[in-house]
Amino acid sequence: MALGLAYVVVNDRTVRLEGAQRQSSALAAGAARLLKYEFRNVERAMLGVAGDAELLSTNPDPSVLLENIAGVASRQRELENIILVDPQGRALLGGQGDPTLPRWIAASKPGPGSALRIGRLYKSPRGRWLLPVAVPLKRDGYVLARFRVYELRSVIAGLDTGKNGTVAITDRDGTLLAHNPEAVRLVGKTFPIPHAAAKSNVPQASEIDGVPRLVATSDLPEYSVRLTAGVAAGDVLKPWHLLLATAIAVYLAYLLIYVYLLIVLKKTGAAQEKLLAEIQEGASNLSLAQQVGGVGTWIMWKDSGRLQWSDNVAQMLGISAAQSSASLEEFYALAHPDDRVALAAVIENAWTTQEKFETEYRTDARNGLVKWISLRGASVRERDARLKITGTIADVTPRVEAQKRVTDAERQFRLIFNENPLPFWVFDAATLKFLEANSAAVAQYGYSRDEFLSMSILDLRPDEDKDKLLADISAGREGFHLPQVWTHRRKDGSLFEVNIHTADLEFGGKPARLILAEDISASIEYEQQLSFRASRDLTTGLLNIDELTNRLERDVEDGLPFHVANVQIKGLDLIADAQGRASSEALLRAISHRLTELVDEEDWVAHLPSDTFVVAARHPDSTRAANEALIDAILQPIESQGRSYHLEAWVGFSEFPADGGDAAEIIRNAALAAHVASARKVRSTPYVPAMSVAAIEQQELVLRIRQAMNAGELVLHFQTIADADSLKTSALEALVRWPQPDGTFIPPAEFIPLAESYGLITQLGQYVLEQAAASHKLLELAGFGHIPIAINVSAQQFLDTDFDRSVSAAVSKHGLRRGALHVELTESIIMSEPEQAIEAMRRLQAAGVLTSIDDFGTGFSSLSYLKHLPLDFLKIDQSFVADVHSNPGSAAICRALLTLAHSLGLSVVAEGVETPDQYRWLKENGCEHLQGYFIARPQPLNAVIRALRKGAS
Repeated sequence: MALGLAYVVVNDRTVRLEGAQRQSSALAAGAARLLKYEFRNVERAMLGVAGDAELLSTNPDPSVLLENIAGVASRQRELENIILVDPQGRALLGGQGDPTLPRWIAASKPGPGSALRIGRLYKSPRGRWLLPVAVPLKRDGYVLARFRVYELRSVIAGLDTGKNGTVAITDRDGTLLAHNPEAVRLVGKTFPIPHAAAKSNVPQASEIDGVPRLVATSDLPEYSVRLTAGVAAGDVLKPWHLLLATAIAVYLAYLLIYVYLLIVLKKTGAAQEKLLAEIQEGASNLSLAQQVGGVGTWIMWKDSGRLQWSDNVAQMLGISAAQSSASLEEFYALAHPDDRVALAAVIENAWTTQEKFETEYRTDARNGLVKWISLRGASVRERDARLKITGTIADVTPRVEAQKRVTDAERQFRLIFNENPLPFWVFDAATLKFLEANSAAVAQYGYSRDEFLSMSILDLRPDEDKDKLLADISAGREGFHLPQVWTHRRKDGSLFEVNIHTADLEFGGKPARLILAEDISASIEYEQQLSFRASRDLTTGLLNIDELTNRLERDVEDGLPFHVANVQIKGLDLIADAQGRASSEALLRAISHRLTELVDEEDWVAHLPSDTFVVAARHPDSTRAANEALIDAILQPIESQGRSYHLEAWVGFSEFPADGGDAAEIIRNAALAAHVASARKVRSTPYVPAMSVAAIEQQELVLRIRQAMNAGELVLHFQTIADADSLKTSALEALVRWPQPDGTFIPPAEFIPLAESYGLITQLGQYVLEQAAASHKLLELAGFGHIPIAINVSAQQFLDTDFDRSVSAAVSKHGLRRGALHVELTESIIMSEPEQAIEAMRRLQAAGVLTSIDDFGTGFSSLSYLKHLPLDFLKIDQSFVADVHSNPGSAAICRALLTLAHSLGLSVVAEGVETPDQYRWLKENGCEHLQGYFIARPQPLNAVIRALRKGAS
């Protein structure tokens, strides 16, 4: 039967697969014919265009040919952009050429009987898949068009391939051009070209979707295209699977009937054997059970007074295994001396009352081991009227010892429970009523033990925690639970935080829960203080910048817009220095209060150390209005400690998402905008990307300044200071220059302020000092050692370092004479720290270094200090010299400055002298020295020496 069913099933499968294979072949062949007609129509249309092009080649008017091409394009909807191109793919008449045409023309040889060349599939900018096609012109060139690959879908769309069948069109390399069912996402992908199966009617797994199919292919060699059709094996074999299941079911039914008959016959023979075996096994199991369970049987007759027991009782009693009986006196002697009287009383009472009894006693420790014995029995009469006691005897030593351990454990637990310094209690898991509470719980919560036992666990919790507590209790857990923090309530109503440790247990036979409550109020308060300190500025109580960044980052993750303002307050450091740190901090808190009142509850204000505040408006109704309100709030007088302060501030703004991708970047860009506002001397400015670019360029320039100083790339040019009467050189002023590889110079106005801002000005000043000293040595070797060199000194270099020692070291290093170097200082340097400046100038004067005030008249010099300054020269700023000959005001200022300097015994140098008129006026009014383009332009030292030699000759 099995062979017959197998033959039917296998044969049916083979027939179905053969039919599916034939269906696939028919589909492939039919689709190939349709595709061939499609390409042939395209080829004819394009050959028609080629013919028209030949006929009209002598016609200078291309409109006729273009009209014909437009007609072909309107009829051949599958073609796009029909044009004429030369052999290199350049368009000859309208349209867009194809520079790749020579390559794919060479790679695509037309098949027999076809002139159509087909290129490689590509996707147009508009997302369409196109196939370049071309036919040759009789003269050099081609008719080029783009075939819309989607039109191939219509060729195979109507083919019946079944539910999971498929038809695919691929090019010569296996690139998918069209697919049925439609799979646009697969078009353009290259798959291995399917081959015929090694055995016929064998399904092949698809490289596209993995579905096994019976595959047939049909090639179009004239167009280098292949049609692949596949009928899904699952669709074909679906009825066959039903047949297979039916055959298996029939065969299994046959087997079940056969097995049933065998089982019935076997059971009938085994029933008798089993009954006999059970009888024999019963006696054996009873003996084994008594032995394993430590239980034996015993009988005692009243008339004889003797006992008899089963084989395993001797081991329990600690006697020889050969002894199986004893007299009553001998039996009592086996008991512990302290238990013999009680044991005899129990047995005597059993004879009298004839009731069941149970007792436990200890054996005598003959071998050093005391055992506990459980004796059960009852008196009964036999048929012959003899009275006897019969029952069981068992060794219960393990149970008694275990019970003792439990009792000891309970005693120890109660000791730990009651004496533990932390509150402990047990409550019923079903009713939530307290079952026990220790003295620490009584002391902590204020309830007596009796009050605890009348309450439930809910009475210790605030009302709002009730649902959460019930849910936690109902959650099924075993063993110890992870600690949880809850809020508890004392008898006086006060609330405090506790860390709850729990464990499920059985208490008094009931499911219960053990609780240890650890008061962590102080720890939580301390953690809150730490958290506050970690997230707040301690002076103002505002957020610190890290906490503000973290909060705004959550808005970034949620895609919520926000607006950030960076407020840089001017003058707070001066207030701290002048009035003390307490006044400065009080003013900071006043500013914080004003900014906090300005924003909404959902907005945040942060403080950076020193003088910067950051305001984050999370829902600004109007950015412009918010900005203006912020600036107005800062500019209004602020009252603090009885004083009124008028502050200046620069504000930079940035927004998310317009000005950055994360919170840190938005805050950083607002700060950058504030720096730009400060540099431009404007109240506020919004961030623009160019600021970041400028900042990066500045940083790169600062790095280059440092590298240039280290590499010795900075050079000194020298401008002549001439005697007004003879126009001979009386001094040279050293001016630092930064030459570039292309012959240009970076202006000092660009890199010197950066050096000041980034802390390089002292290093730059020291560099100029060294170069000026070395230059004077060369000047001396050239015979002009009597001409001093003047250098400009920054405030930081002059006041923050031992500048006089540096000058003395440079003079000593290069062996210069006294007076070889001059130092030029601005009024602002001297007046910023007048006492310190005077002392430093005196030390320079003692070292033989002359000093002068540069740009005199532009600062705010105090005449009281001026008369005490150890000066040698005053230099009149060029702003007064520019129109001194034509402007009475400038002339009056210059006369006053000349008179002032002469009255103090100082010589005067006029800067910026560029015209003969300026020269004459200054000379006539007693100015001793002149400097400017009228005298000489700044130039390298070798050029200066050449000019000096020329003047000397």
